[in-house]
Amino acid sequence: MDPLILILLAVLIIAVSALLKAHSRRVRKESGIPEGKLIRADSRLLKFQEPLFSRRLMLAGKPDVVIMRDGECIPVEIKVREPPESPFESHIMQLAAYCFLLEENGYRVTRGIILYRGKRAQREFTIDYSAELKARLILAVDDIRNLKSIPPRVVGRRCEFCSVREQCEELERREKAGGDGA
Repeated sequence: MDPLILILLAVLIIAVSALLKAHSRRVRKESGIPEGKLIRADSRLLKFQEPLFSRRLMLAGKPDVVIMRDGECIPVEIKVREPPESPFESHIMQLAAYCFLLEENGYRVTRGIILYRGKRAQREFTIDYSAELKARLILAVDDIRNLKSIPPRVVGRRCEFCSVREQCEELERREKAGGDGA
């Protein structure tokens, strides 16, 4: 093969590689996902992966994204809504659960990120995964497990998109029927 063709082919491969890398950086920046090696994402971003599981708390979950940076895992919870002034407590506890799950599965975790992506604004909150937050999570899980009945369901627009809507409606039916439905 002609050396000139080989050189042109090599230049073309290098140019395409540079364009793909630049595109990847732009897409990452637009998504709001922080820099670092992406090691886990939900099925909307990468291939489906099994949820993490904790035998200790009997929890399972899958963060939207996990970034590996300097030997540390950083779970990123992405919320598609206009950003509040401070993160909602329920979002902090969800992120704490992901930190706990990663930690229990052998990863080093010291913080997580809640990323709000609205149409008009985007905002990122870094949450320290402290002993206090871990204790709050464990107490919250215990409180939930010790409930004798479910709190009244507040039906709203958010229910339409809720991932546990069917379970919630089933629990409500059982509660109204006066038993556990078994």
